[in-house]
Amino acid sequence: MFVQLEIQANQFLLKTLHHQHQKHFLKLLKNLLHKLVNLTTTKFNQKLFKLDHNSERKVKKVALITGGTSGIGYACTLKFLENGYQVFATGRNQDKLQALKDELLNKYPEQLKVIQCDSSNEQQVIELFEQIPHLDVLINNAGVYGKNNICESSLEQIEHMFSINVFGLFLVSKAALKLTTSQDQNLHIINISSSLGNKPAPETSFYSASKAAVLSFTKSIAMEYAPKVRANAILPGVVKTPLHEENKNKKEIEEFYQMMEGFHPLKTLGEASSVAELCFQITREEMSFMTGSSIVFDGGISLVC
Repeated sequence: MFVQLEIQANQFLLKTLHHQHQKHFLKLLKNLLHKLVNLTTTKFNQKLFKLDHNSERKVKKVALITGGTSGIGYACTLKFLENGYQVFATGRNQDKLQALKDELLNKYPEQLKVIQCDSSNEQQVIELFEQIPHLDVLINNAGVYGKNNICESSLEQIEHMFSINVFGLFLVSKAALKLTTSQDQNLHIINISSSLGNKPAPETSFYSASKAAVLSFTKSIAMEYAPKVRANAILPGVVKTPLHEENKNKKEIEEFYQMMEGFHPLKTLGEASSVAELCFQITREEMSFMTGSSIVFDGGISLVC
């Protein structure tokens, strides 16, 4: 519209103005028209930004989920994608990462970022956060499980477990806190611990100790970084995930789950989707008074075992 107006004005002036004044008036008119176009465009963009700001924030919230390719992490990835988050899902296993891409990237091409990252490797964590513009939710889910007899365990075995369950969680949390505090943003950290972090079972001493460390670290984050940062831990009981199925055949898996069902007062096991639902709910504004909490979500097993 403005371009057409400018052309018509030029044609009119060419016909009516004396030749020596044409260039001067044309220059003035062009400057005025350009200012009018810029002013109108700016006002329009400001109004558009105000109208779309709230809805844009809904789809622009960012969640980072470590160990996001299987089990509880996968369920969290799916839950947050379904609710409009941009999700960075990380893992170490390239096959699992590729499987996640094959399953979900076509449906969520703009929301899902799948990145290989060993959370216990500081350089890889630094490179991961170079790709994250801002962060609203961090779910520290990456972890390993193992049964160890104290006297038969090696220092190497213990270091491996703590490097992922504790040191990796620390490195990712540290990077997330640096990012959000530098941007003066709010952040909610959810650390996936275990009911064994409260009450160890036989031959789980080092796993239980690593998960107890997660509980203490969660409280430290909540205390030191309030009010901008909320941090809570979830303590699941036995949940049907690949973590409990490693190095077992089909029969052994069925027998293990059947045995564990008997230990739970509810006579059932947890589902990864239920833990993901809990994670999502406690990040909501309605739950903003909760921080530093250790949320037991174990089917009652810690009451009897």
